[in-house]
Amino acid sequence: MQSPRTPLHIPTSPSQGPKSPLSGLLRRARGFSFISGSRRSGSNSGGESGQNTLPAELWLKIFAHIPLYLLPHVSLTCRTFRFLAQPLMFTVISTHPPRDQSHSHSMTSSSSRYHKRVAERLELFFSPRIRPVVSHCKVSPPSATSDDGEDDDLIDYIFTVLPKLPNLRVLSCRHVRLTPARLHIIHSLSSLSGLTLDSCYGQMSDFPSAESFPLKEVTFKHSASQHKSQMPLGPTNLFLSPSHLEHLHATTVHVLSSLSHSPEPFSSLRTLDLPVECVSSEDFIPAVMRCPAVEHLVLRTAPKSTSLPSPHFSGLPEQVLPHLHSFTGPHHFAALFLRGRRVVDGHGLTVHIPHPTRPTSLLPSLTKLSHRSLHSLTCSLSTPGLSSVLSLMQALHATFPLLATLCIPQPALSTNDMKTLLNELSSHAGVRELTLRVEGRDKFGLWIPPEESEKDAMGCFSKVCRALGKTYPGIERVRFLHGSERPAEDVGEGSGGGEGEGEGRSLSVSWVKSKESGLFLRTGD
Repeated sequence: MQSPRTPLHIPTSPSQGPKSPLSGLLRRARGFSFISGSRRSGSNSGGESGQNTLPAELWLKIFAHIPLYLLPHVSLTCRTFRFLAQPLMFTVISTHPPRDQSHSHSMTSSSSRYHKRVAERLELFFSPRIRPVVSHCKVSPPSATSDDGEDDDLIDYIFTVLPKLPNLRVLSCRHVRLTPARLHIIHSLSSLSGLTLDSCYGQMSDFPSAESFPLKEVTFKHSASQHKSQMPLGPTNLFLSPSHLEHLHATTVHVLSSLSHSPEPFSSLRTLDLPVECVSSEDFIPAVMRCPAVEHLVLRTAPKSTSLPSPHFSGLPEQVLPHLHSFTGPHHFAALFLRGRRVVDGHGLTVHIPHPTRPTSLLPSLTKLSHRSLHSLTCSLSTPGLSSVLSLMQALHATFPLLATLCIPQPALSTNDMKTLLNELSSHAGVRELTLRVEGRDKFGLWIPPEESEKDAMGCFSKVCRALGKTYPGIERVRFLHGSERPAEDVGEGSGGGEGEGEGRSLSVSWVKSKESGLFLRTGD
């Protein structure tokens, strides 16, 4: 799921704060007409009325709400929109394009052409028009051995010019050797709040500063195919600030040592995302005891993993993770972490089971929770057909009267199956949000255009909306997933968060129930 872009703060007058990096762009943009695209020329533009023009600042705020994939269309509208919208397409940049493998037989000429392409990209990204809007920079050489020789000089140059990006919020590095000079540059980026280190390497002892980087979100990834000559960069306290860190994502158990040996507790840490192997480590309990504010715990498993580690503990002490109310991971561990948790401020427990499972395995794990504690459940079923969904939902209705949000992305149900399901279920007054997958014409294994699969979902809803209202009298929002679902492992690079793990990418259509008329109204998802 694509993360929302953070709007840039653009002062419109000197009294509103320091001079904006976009002030030069705005001064030039004010010289354009924002309807006809013609250039103003002082008093010669008097033929245009004030209602035919809008300030550049307002257009930039409008464009900030437009999805990234639509901005190229906006930039083709007129030259004024091109001038304003084109830079916004570069909020996320990647310094290294994919290397062309078709000329691998000529490595010298191929490398020369590749370095030229990188230099051209950098010239564009760090130009005065583009660099103020860049919020996320990815430094990703094409291979694990690229950070050497001439490539090493190129990456040194990239790190040298990073301070020229005034609004840089997130830096992602992959296969990058972190030298003391590069670490010093990262430490000097005052606007940086997020850092991702994917298969990076280096000796942290070479960096003289003992002060932790003031980062709010840190992601550590380690590739099993990392070159043997490279020393993996272990998660150290250099990147983990006890007073600033809010979200930590890691794919290695070595992060537990850094957490458990921290002299101060991580009082701001809200999300802890770890590999499931951590539960078998002796450092797990000491590590989470240093994280008293954690609310969301994610235990990641490999997509094709068939076995789970045995926990090193039989239950959590009361003083460990006292604020935990959300769990994402294998259903076997849900009760281990959430059993006995109290409902705080009316908010119950949230359980997200990323990988498909059988209802006969899932239900025993869920029933170990208090029947009045489960508030939200997201789970996919591995067994297709109506019977598996019906048996699960019947048990949930009977066991959890306060369940308010239910999402079952798999399996897909036909319109007839949906009718049968809703007619056979007992009424549940607590459910406020319901998400199911609709089986349309894509059931035959053919690709269906998104517009057509959306029509299938809307047609299904029109036939079952009355039954929905009877089964769930308190329903406020309904979402139907439709179209072919891409597997999670094929989605691409993620941010490290756990909310979308295992679901892949799906199209959806949503409806909300009007409080005035009681009718369902279509809404943007």
